[in-house]
Amino acid sequence: MANLKKSGRSVNEGSAAKYTATLKDPAGSAVTLSNLTTLEMVLYNQRTGAVINGRGSVSGGNYTFQNVKNLQNVTFHSSSGLLTWNMQPGDNVIVDTTLAPGESETHVAVFKFVYSDGSDTYTDYHTEVFEVEQVRVI
Repeated sequence: MANLKKSGRSVNEGSAAKYTATLKDPAGSAVTLSNLTTLEMVLYNQRTGAVINGRGSVSGGNYTFQNVKNLQNVTFHSSSGLLTWNMQPGDNVIVDTTLAPGESETHVAVFKFVYSDGSDTYTDYHTEVFEVEQVRVI
């Protein structure tokens, strides 16, 4: 399984990969699982807006997020704020079937997280943009 890292934000079409990020509050402290009330995501093709692999939905240009709080191949560590998304082959499909081998398209994953610090509740977003390279011979 390949790791998707900021230094190489690309994966091959139909491959599995692992994406990790640490979710932090505005003060820079890690969000903990006990303070996290909601963790959702949407995954879509940047050019067309089409949702990929059922990871959310879109209607009238508005996205609905998929619940991924320790579900749907996404885990959230209890104390470190570490979000791990084990990307499945279906997460890395090519939407534009006219792409030639070696060309790529841009996918966007948006994670929405709602957490509390004990007195207030906050909503924040973490976005990752990555390229999916067409590898199949057409």
